[in-house]
Amino acid sequence: MAVSFIPLVGPILACVVDGTFVDMINALKNGDWAMLGMCALGFVPGMKQAKMGLKAVGSFSGKGQKFIRYMGEKEYKSVLKTKTVQSMSGRTYMTKNTFRDSDTMLSRLNKPNPSDRCFVEFKVKNEVQIHGPSRVASNTGGSTGAWEYWIEEGDSLSIDILSHGRLP
Repeated sequence: MAVSFIPLVGPILACVVDGTFVDMINALKNGDWAMLGMCALGFVPGMKQAKMGLKAVGSFSGKGQKFIRYMGEKEYKSVLKTKTVQSMSGRTYMTKNTFRDSDTMLSRLNKPNPSDRCFVEFKVKNEVQIHGPSRVASNTGGSTGAWEYWIEEGDSLSIDILSHGRLP
């Protein structure tokens, strides 16, 4: 008998959040399956969004993934020479959005730091844990719509350079 109620655990927990938990319990007590179904159906979209939100930040193997990293002149020269992106102090951020070839507002907002005047678009060659994504905050108080990823301090990416250059 108890096993048959296992699929109801998700909707019951969802109803606790919504405040319709009492309705759900009454429907279970009275055997009102229509009411129980209505409570459960009301939470299907919300539960799917919650699951997506829980999966939004995680970590994955970066091998074969393409990213772009904005950087200063010194790091840019080092990356071109060594074909390695290293995280020396704190996290090293990169993005998958490549708004590099125009001098639009979106291009400026997508850069994490206004002093970063260079970019390297690359493909990761080694197995390394990449974390993210999280939203890129803009200097104007909103988010740019771009997603950023990062590697932790001490990690390094062996890369194939796809393109590189200086921003306008």
